[in-house]
Amino acid sequence: LENLLSFSFSNSLGSNAYSLRFIFTKEFNSISLHLNLGYDVSEEKSVSGEKLVAAAIEYNISKFDLVAEVLSDGSTLKNYLVGIRYKFLGNHFICAGFKHFLKNGSQNDSYNFVIGIHNEF
Repeated sequence: LENLLSFSFSNSLGSNAYSLRFIFTKEFNSISLHLNLGYDVSEEKSVSGEKLVAAAIEYNISKFDLVAEVLSDGSTLKNYLVGIRYKFLGNHFICAGFKHFLKNGSQNDSYNFVIGIHNEF
C-alpha cells in the first residue's frame, strides 16, 4: 500500500536463513519515518526464529537519501545501521551503509559495510 504499508523479504541464495519485515511508513515533506515488525530465521536449524522491531528514518536530498535504523528484539538493541542511497532510473537505488551488530555488551561486536540495489515497484 503506497506510503503506508510495505514488506521486504531477504535471503542469500542457497541459505536457509531469511528475514521478513512489514514496514509501516509516515512521510513528512522530505523525511520518512518507518516502524518495522519482522521475523528472522537463522541458518542454524537448532535456533528458533526471532521476532524483531525496528525504527528507521530517511531524509531526502534530491537524488540521495540519508538513512538510519535501529533494530531490537523488544528488550535488547541488536544493531544499528547508517547509510546513503542514490536514486537512478525511476525507483531504483544503489545503497551503501555501515552496520554495527551488538553482542549484549560482550567484546564480540561485529561491523559490516553493506552495499546493494533497492527497487520499489
